[in-house]
Amino acid sequence: MYVDREREREGGREREREEHYIVLFILSSLFNTILIIFS
Repeated sequence: MYVDREREREGGREREREEHYIVLFILSSLFNTILIIFS
């Protein structure tokens, strides 16, 4: 059971990292569109 718990914790960490990258990608694309609109 302990090993499964450790594995779940690592999987959750990877999932959080993926969500973080998705949010960064969305923010950067929004920033780029704003720059294009104002330039």
